[in-house]
Amino acid sequence: MTKSNYKEKRRFSRVSCALEALIRFPGSQSVPSKVVNLSIKGLLLSCKKFKPVAKSCLIRIYLGDPLSRVLIDLKGNIVAVEGDLVRIELTEMDMESFDHLKQLILLKSTSTEVVQTEFKKKTGLKPLKQPFGD
Repeated sequence: MTKSNYKEKRRFSRVSCALEALIRFPGSQSVPSKVVNLSIKGLLLSCKKFKPVAKSCLIRIYLGDPLSRVLIDLKGNIVAVEGDLVRIELTEMDMESFDHLKQLILLKSTSTEVVQTEFKKKTGLKPLKQPFGD
């Protein structure tokens, strides 16, 4: 994790959105956050007074009301923290979350053809083995 020397390495289109999310570290409580933007391989979260306790984390994004069961559950690695912004590289997600993420990105994208091509690329994502847990 680095503070401010994060080097841009994007290979996938990002879309802006404002969705509620939670970050959870193994053995820790969930920390509320908001999605600033996301792609098929990463996301940027805004999280007040964020203090990472590990590199690896679980992320839950709520598609609608946080009480609804329409969710995107992800696993990732924190690559940078800059003030209230947390950059996360995604490493795992289940198929349902992948489908929700794909539809969200397509809905928000200005270039659906480019995004469709990106979804066909090899992302290196693995199936989510450790669910977020409730």
